[in-house]
Amino acid sequence: MSIEQLYTKGISNITRTESDVPRFTKICQKLHEHKLYTWDEIMPLVKNLTGFTKDSPVRRHIAVFKKLGIFDQRDATYILSSEGRVLLELTKDKAVEEGLALPEKIFYFRAFFSNALYQLFVFLEKIDQKQNLTNQKEVIADYFRTIVDSPFKIWQKESLRRDIEIYKSRGQLQSGLQNKFDCMKAWLRHLELLEDKGLVLTRLGGEVVKDLKSNDLYIGERIFSMTNIYLTGKIGSLPVFDYAQNTHRELFLELFELAYTLFETPQLGLSDAKSIRCFLCVKLLLDHQLTLEEKGFDDIVNKLARSHIIRSLMTGRDRKLAFISGFSRS
Repeated sequence: MSIEQLYTKGISNITRTESDVPRFTKICQKLHEHKLYTWDEIMPLVKNLTGFTKDSPVRRHIAVFKKLGIFDQRDATYILSSEGRVLLELTKDKAVEEGLALPEKIFYFRAFFSNALYQLFVFLEKIDQKQNLTNQKEVIADYFRTIVDSPFKIWQKESLRRDIEIYKSRGQLQSGLQNKFDCMKAWLRHLELLEDKGLVLTRLGGEVVKDLKSNDLYIGERIFSMTNIYLTGKIGSLPVFDYAQNTHRELFLELFELAYTLFETPQLGLSDAKSIRCFLCVKLLLDHQLTLEEKGFDDIVNKLARSHIIRSLMTGRDRKLAFISGFSRS
């Protein structure tokens, strides 16, 4: 992630109604993975699943899904993204329950910290600095002061300054600041980075803050290393996948074959590279306690293409790997 992306990527239009991460999964589980939904189809569907009576929270949910990379928008239609299809696959056997299962925690950690890194890092850092402060309003005001003084661009700075000044002069915290803060607080609680009560980091949250501080917020090539915390409690604590090892190579090919079939469109002779990448990296971590980053996956796929185990690779409009055609281990 470049410096410019760090300060321009984030999730801005949030209130308390967008705080329920398990609800995100519930909504996605009711969608058909290949269907294009018009606005007139997706709105009542999400409204029915959430129980909202007004359109505004439904619009915000859809916007959050787009920001997290779970929905793609194609002209005037919406479809589950490559990553959204992975979420469906990872949760297909999940029973209705409160909270997030382990695969979801890994999936959403990747989604949130890839797409809203700066706003969540500042949040965690602020809690780390002020864990003994009993006045939550002061923590909230200080969070947004830091945002105003930073190059972060997703919120209107003048509006934040006005709300902070109202708090400073009257001691009244505006609902907009409170709602944004409470939404992010709930996200981080679902990810087990904040305690359920008060404003206190969990041990995992402390690990994340320490890691982000020491690595200058550069997480592009270590996001799955960070999710080691959900298996061992420590970042970077599991073995790194090594394609040069025979057992690792066979495991990769086995999982790749499974993923290729899961995310293939047979009539086109193509499989979704983004889905395969995300699914395979998560499954290696979950089932085999091995850490493979997405860049490492791409390097291996390019090697397989050069050796003709993969017939061809295709890029999307962003010139990044999008589709894979043909796979044979023989």
